[in-house]
Amino acid sequence: PTKILSGVKEEDMGEDHILALKEDGTLWGMGCQDDGALCNGKDLSDTPDALQNSMVQLMSGCIGMAAGDHSSYFIRSNGDMYACGLNYQSKLGLNTDSWSTVVLDPVMVDSNVRLVEASSMNAYYVKNDNTVWSTGSYEWARRGIYNQDTYDGIIPVIGQIIISGEIEDISSNGSGTIILKADGTMWGFGAS
Repeated sequence: PTKILSGVKEEDMGEDHILALKEDGTLWGMGCQDDGALCNGKDLSDTPDALQNSMVQLMSGCIGMAAGDHSSYFIRSNGDMYACGLNYQSKLGLNTDSWSTVVLDPVMVDSNVRLVEASSMNAYYVKNDNTVWSTGSYEWARRGIYNQDTYDGIIPVIGQIIISGEIEDISSNGSGTIILKADGTMWGFGAS
């Protein structure tokens, strides 16, 4: 193993990039600089410079983050959540649905957020009032709100998942999602 960075309190891996949140609130990243996933204003797809092969500081003042496939999400200390990268099926929480929609610089998605989790086609986040929200693909009940028979593309870009109680954690593998509540109960949805 090779030491990559020190002072890290949280890390996550997307499809082809890594994010690390240090104890001092700085967000660091490395990996492929395609589709804006590193939130640094660059899309170096199909160029020799696409690979950022060492950790670089991306921003400061962060309290949480998540890396998805060609996407990144981070929470600033004031609770504002931002996203950047590929917005396919509105997984960044933006009202567009195209493979060609690339967000190079971070855009604010929501406020009062305390926890975020990303998967291949979705993001899930918990607000300070313990409500759980999701973005992205509706296939296989990935968003916890599911009706494949009536999906017409006009489903809300960001939807609330109906679950109550204090939320401790969220984990997703891209097809299914697990929510851990403070009372020790675990809830799930999506493909099994």
